[in-house]
Amino acid sequence: MSNTYTIAHRSDKYDTVKNENKFKGILSLFIMFFAFTAVCELTYRISIDTAFWGAGIFYILIFSVPSALFLSLMTCCFNKKTAMGIHIAVSSLIFIFYSSQICYYKIFGTYYTVFSAVNGGDAFQFKSAIYSSIADSALYIIFILAAAVLSVIITVKKIGYTRLTLKEAAMTFAAVLLTFIAAFGSLLVGGKSVLSPYDTYMNSSSSAEMRTSQLGLMTTFRVDMERFLFGFPDINSMDIEESGLFYTLTESEAEPNAMDIDFNALAESETNEEFKDLNLYFASKSPTYQNEYTGIYEGYNLIYITAEAFAPYAIDPELTPTLYKLYSEGYDFSNFYNPLWGVSTSDGEYVNCQSLIPKSGVWSMSKSYDNYLPFTLGNQFRNIGYNTYAYHNHYYTYYDRDLSHPNMGYDYKGLGNGLDVTEMWPESDLEMMEKSVDEFINDENFHVYYLTVSGHLLYNWGGNNMCKKHKDEVAGLPYSEACKAYMACNIEFDRAMEYLLKRLEEAGIADKTVIAIAADHYPYGLENSEISEFLGHEVDPEFELYKSCFILYAPGTEKVEVEKYCSTLDIIPTLSNLFGLEYDSRLLMGADIFSDTEPMVVFNSKNWITDKGRFIASSGTFEAFEGFEESPEQSYSDYIDSTNARVSNMFKVSEKILDNDYYRYLFQNQ
Repeated sequence: MSNTYTIAHRSDKYDTVKNENKFKGILSLFIMFFAFTAVCELTYRISIDTAFWGAGIFYILIFSVPSALFLSLMTCCFNKKTAMGIHIAVSSLIFIFYSSQICYYKIFGTYYTVFSAVNGGDAFQFKSAIYSSIADSALYIIFILAAAVLSVIITVKKIGYTRLTLKEAAMTFAAVLLTFIAAFGSLLVGGKSVLSPYDTYMNSSSSAEMRTSQLGLMTTFRVDMERFLFGFPDINSMDIEESGLFYTLTESEAEPNAMDIDFNALAESETNEEFKDLNLYFASKSPTYQNEYTGIYEGYNLIYITAEAFAPYAIDPELTPTLYKLYSEGYDFSNFYNPLWGVSTSDGEYVNCQSLIPKSGVWSMSKSYDNYLPFTLGNQFRNIGYNTYAYHNHYYTYYDRDLSHPNMGYDYKGLGNGLDVTEMWPESDLEMMEKSVDEFINDENFHVYYLTVSGHLLYNWGGNNMCKKHKDEVAGLPYSEACKAYMACNIEFDRAMEYLLKRLEEAGIADKTVIAIAADHYPYGLENSEISEFLGHEVDPEFELYKSCFILYAPGTEKVEVEKYCSTLDIIPTLSNLFGLEYDSRLLMGADIFSDTEPMVVFNSKNWITDKGRFIASSGTFEAFEGFEESPEQSYSDYIDSTNARVSNMFKVSEKILDNDYYRYLFQNQ
């Protein structure tokens, strides 16, 4: 009896010790994964141009808990040798993920989404930019690599690997679920208001910039993957009744820029909730009205250019005299902004050509290729008998432009399908003009859309042929190499415009041709410190970084100064009004700049500017402009809340138009 008791007692003690060791083993492994992922998140946060401190740190850490537990569970379900292999493999993947995101951000100013990762093989064309970004990010990459190696070494040498039983694995998985529920529940601490952490997590229109700032990169990518694979539901959808979005402008005696569409009747008869909400939204919007600028260029030709990374500091009376002429003799939009969207050039084009906000996580221009797009300039001008052309001097299939641009109403040519420019990096804008102008110059009426590439990063003498071509012309500038190189490649764009103007004048149609130029994005290939060189002071990264210029030039037009706040979203409705085209101003996110609507500049970060003030979403800071003061009728907080709701719905409506091919539905039901 005694011996039996003793043996049983020792067995219980042995099992207890064994269980304690298992607990300590998985707890130690959890700490290793948690520390490693936290280091990666914080390193990424330091590497990008964003505020380090804030509530985002809390959510990064708390969402790292279930992630680290899950990785520990994966590792501890196998024998020691396999567990070590899994640990090394997982750590390697995490290292590659964060390192590649840091490098991608250095190139494109944003993180890559799941959609871009799956479809973004074209990005490897920018090999010189990739090599440069790796070099620029070397310290961050080495730090993350060291953390990965250290995590594995400590585990192998000091902790070891514990294999869990099925019951123990189930208990650990339950802990994963509970900690995830707790992490998700913590989002509710800040409420469900617009721009809250909960809204950022649940709202599919939240930008990657906002998500990574508030929730961390791994959580952002996980949510992005869920949406990509399973169509993750957008719980925080439009609230037509309580959004605070809808306001009524004083009706004008002038004709509205609107079509005969009864949105209320459509809403009443519609059973599809998506379409019903959109119908109610547009029923509540006031149109803009025709004005003294309506139709002043009716019958003119239009050449519209999305210029790669173009900015005001590329305009110089000596180095880029043609651009200077177009800018100084054209309209002066002194408060024009060009926000950076998630997919750099492609999203910039999407805004410039469709006046809709791009959907986060996808290539919106590519996704729109089979949608009905009645308000693109190509389709509008083609409908009134113009010949419409589009040209791009890089590979014609890049970002699926071979699909999207014909759908916008253009006969499209690029490198590889009819535009026979010399293949190099980047290609010449001047050569694109030389190879394309003869195709339309003798047409009775034409609209041409160009997407340039000579101004593309990198800005140096080694990997950019356009920079090298004009190196001697910028040698005397008092700037760093990158700034000189940026000016050099824009000289090529200037030469292209010089050639274009010369051909228009020789054909005798210069005085009947409007030229419009806007950038796809600011030159993010320059560091903020380098942009500050051009400005002569440290650039404000929230707003000033995106301040740009919209060149609108028509020979013989008297100089017009426009101080109204405006952005690239406003180009399509503005040009549509100037050319007297039929469009419905309610169905676009931008507005005719010359209308009497309240100005609104919206940024991907959910920052905004109106004539009342400007708002920084990440900090909740509002700067009221002179003349706007609180009153019993409206406090600052009321105005901020209503404008945030308005901005949020602009993102959501744009997404729903894209996803549901809403314009096709709308015009098929007329």
